[in-house]
Amino acid sequence: MLKILPTFRNTAPETEATYQIGPVAVRLSCAIPEVVDAYRALYADFAGPASSSDATPLFTVRVFRRRSRWTGLSHYHIESDVDDKFTVRRFTRVLPHIEGAVNLCIARYMPKHLLLHAAALTRNGIGVILPGGPGFGKTTLAAALTARGWKYASDEFAMIDDRRSLLVPYPKALSIKTGSFELLQSDGVPVESAACFDRADKGAIRLMPARAFRNDAIASSSRIGLVVFPTLEPGCDPIVTPMSQAEAVFEMSRRCFNLLRYRSRAIEILADVARSACCYRVRTGDLDATCDVMNRLAGHAAARRNQAESEKPTMHAA
Repeated sequence: MLKILPTFRNTAPETEATYQIGPVAVRLSCAIPEVVDAYRALYADFAGPASSSDATPLFTVRVFRRRSRWTGLSHYHIESDVDDKFTVRRFTRVLPHIEGAVNLCIARYMPKHLLLHAAALTRNGIGVILPGGPGFGKTTLAAALTARGWKYASDEFAMIDDRRSLLVPYPKALSIKTGSFELLQSDGVPVESAACFDRADKGAIRLMPARAFRNDAIASSSRIGLVVFPTLEPGCDPIVTPMSQAEAVFEMSRRCFNLLRYRSRAIEILADVARSACCYRVRTGDLDATCDVMNRLAGHAAARRNQAESEKPTMHAA
């Protein structure tokens, strides 16, 4: 005869904490101290009330622990404002799934921003986006550039303000995969200081807040001046291939999370980005050489921006 065990629930009351991370407000509702502490360790700098702006959504993530009535094993449950729910056995998988839940909320419901799957940074006030899918080396390159003095905006979303076409930073913790640990450590990135977690689809990862690089590592909103589509080929020297505006718009549209919501307006925004930016494909391999190439491309983009500014007609008072 099957014995049904009583359901285990948290006995402590749930606590709620809100974090304003760029244009995204996240409310974590949880009664598990180790989860609350781990999330706070990543986002303590962003703790505080949510912005009252209508462009700032408030996404709620609830985490609780419950014992299965069938197996008697305790599981962590992660729920959010989207229908997807996550259940994991190990604590080391909880934080990555909280991050995943927030990412899903953003991809489905983020208002007033066109969203590209891309890493994003700024260099000397120039917005830089690195569109690409999983395994393209976006986070590794973003971490290496941030360690070299670039400003970090995101390793997951390039958020483009749909009114001004500005890059808006969403400085979530960088999610660094196992395969990049030693490479980044040898490059001077303080990976060893980041907390280690586990994702079933990616293995061990380290979640690294931007402040681990330096206190001023987070970017400000900027006009996009450089779009680079990286392709990772380990050990190869970088190869740079210029792209036409039309090609860049097409490739960016393929990485757009909310293309169907914006429809033709998305193409207009991306065309505006491509007109004002230098666009390239870059085969990345050797990390140090790739960062040197990125510095040169950013310098070229800045020179182009300065030239365009100097050529604007000057208004004289009558």
